[in-house]
Amino acid sequence: MTPSPKVKEKTFQSSLKALENAAKDVLSFTKLMTKMEDVFAQNRELEQKLEVANQTIDEQQLKLNAEIRKNEDFAEKIGQVAQRWAEEKIDLQAQIQNASNKTSIAAQRKENEMNKRVEAAERAANQSQKKLDKQGFMISKLETSLQETQHQLNELQVDVGVEEMEQEKIFNQFQTLESHLTDLIEEFFEDTIITSELAASEELGSTQLIRANSAFPLITDLPYVNFTYPRTIYAQSIIASRLSQDIFLATYLNAPTGRMSMGEVLQHSRNLRPSQKAILRSLLTTLFQPDEQRVRTETLETAASDLYRTLAPLGRAGKTHEFRQSLHEFLESAANMWYSMRTCSRLFYATSKLGDHSPSWRHSGSHVSPRDHQSSQPPAYHFLVLFPHIFCEDESPFYPGLLWIGDSNSQSPVPEKQGYCSSGIERNGTTAVEKAKAKNISTPNPKSNTPAKMIQVEQQNSGFAERRPSSGVSERSHKTLRRSRVVPEPEYLKDEHH
Repeated sequence: MTPSPKVKEKTFQSSLKALENAAKDVLSFTKLMTKMEDVFAQNRELEQKLEVANQTIDEQQLKLNAEIRKNEDFAEKIGQVAQRWAEEKIDLQAQIQNASNKTSIAAQRKENEMNKRVEAAERAANQSQKKLDKQGFMISKLETSLQETQHQLNELQVDVGVEEMEQEKIFNQFQTLESHLTDLIEEFFEDTIITSELAASEELGSTQLIRANSAFPLITDLPYVNFTYPRTIYAQSIIASRLSQDIFLATYLNAPTGRMSMGEVLQHSRNLRPSQKAILRSLLTTLFQPDEQRVRTETLETAASDLYRTLAPLGRAGKTHEFRQSLHEFLESAANMWYSMRTCSRLFYATSKLGDHSPSWRHSGSHVSPRDHQSSQPPAYHFLVLFPHIFCEDESPFYPGLLWIGDSNSQSPVPEKQGYCSSGIERNGTTAVEKAKAKNISTPNPKSNTPAKMIQVEQQNSGFAERRPSSGVSERSHKTLRRSRVVPEPEYLKDEHH
């Protein structure tokens, strides 16, 4: 029986599927075989790599064994070093322990010593504190006593009328006064030469020569010696002389007895100390202040009038009125300055005499001619005081006076004026001469003609001229004012009557 087409078709499809499945199986087997070949190839490669790895492992094992041996050697060396260090550590610990023991013993010893010192210092501090307490108590008592003493001193100063004054201030006042005197002279007098004959013709007195053969200069007329003076120098010396005679006085009061004034009595007294003299002077001027003021004013007016009559003919023409006024103002300022010192605890004196103070005088430009060794007669030196010498008792000069020097043989026209003004004085009172002596240098005087040497020359040649009483000298009575029209010579040109 023939199968039907449907059956055939199903059979064909079944065969086709079977064939298809067989083909798939073949393909799967083929793929499997291919994979197996690949696996075998990979296996061979892996075996090769394994061999290489085994070789590498063997090499590394050899290296590792070498490193192990090195490490074992190093560990052995480290052990030896560690053992040696341990032994050294034990030795060091023993040394440290010994040092620690010694340090502890020394520290304990020092601590004991310091404790002893601290105890001693505490005892000393306690004693010092006790002494300090006692001293503090004494200081408090002394402070109280000092306050009481200071109060008593203030009351005493008020009672006696004296007080401490600044020395520098007083010194500056004298310095300023000397400068004003120099300015006054330079303004109203020409710097020309005046001879002793001209001075005599102007009724200024005859020529005088100072002889330094005694404690104070002596006076001798030398009519055959014609001295020359710079007009300014001569005028300033006249004013300086009146300053010491009439202005710079301790007091204007008269003594109860004798011809001396109260100021001269105080100066020559040996029973009072300088401070007591200053106190007495202050009390007297306070008690008799009206009389003091009256005599002071009268003396000032008389001195101004006498100086004007003396110096006006020598001054510049056409300035007589201005000179009178300026001269009066200068003398008044000098008197006021000196009067302001009446309450000072130190008693100052002024002099225009060389006396025992000659080494300390300042000296301005000289009028001394060079020494002629062939001359038959030595020169006769003469001195003019340009500013009074201010001093205190038993002390060095407070304000050294200013001195001008000339000689009988001098023919030079006008002297130099170095050191002429007050700039030659130091603020502490040291003169230019003293500073030059201290530095062993020469002073501005020509050659070696210092005032002291010139005075020595005058002592050796004291017989050079005949001594005669000076003419034209009017002495002032100490109980009445000088009112004579005869012009007095400077104080240092007077005969000594003491």
